[in-house]
Amino acid sequence: MWGVPFVAFFVAFLQGITFYLRKEGIGETVCNATGALNLPVPPFVLIGSALLVSAFFVWQWLNTEDVFSQCCWLIIIASGMSNLWERITFGCVNDYIILPALAVYNAADLFLTLGVAALLWRWYGRIRNQ
Repeated sequence: MWGVPFVAFFVAFLQGITFYLRKEGIGETVCNATGALNLPVPPFVLIGSALLVSAFFVWQWLNTEDVFSQCCWLIIIASGMSNLWERITFGCVNDYIILPALAVYNAADLFLTLGVAALLWRWYGRIRNQ
């Protein structure tokens, strides 16, 4: 079960980034108490849906055989757990990557997006080669 220490390390890494930026006052940190894309969603819905989605992602990881895809699933799981930890601990997710005219993100959101993109790239490659 190498995935558990991987996720624990990655969550600690992502939380370390947030802690460092807040402690040093680098950039602007926004406390995002809403859902994705600033949609107004009650906290119990956000936390409940995050737990359900995380369970599905863990199931996907456990049923994936190639190491590349397993790593992608673990990055997605860890990124979600990092945001969930912040939402439970602070009542919001600390975002600090500002994209003008779009939204504000954090490192967990960035890695989550990269994990999904890598999985889609892998699946596209498999479909194309069939």
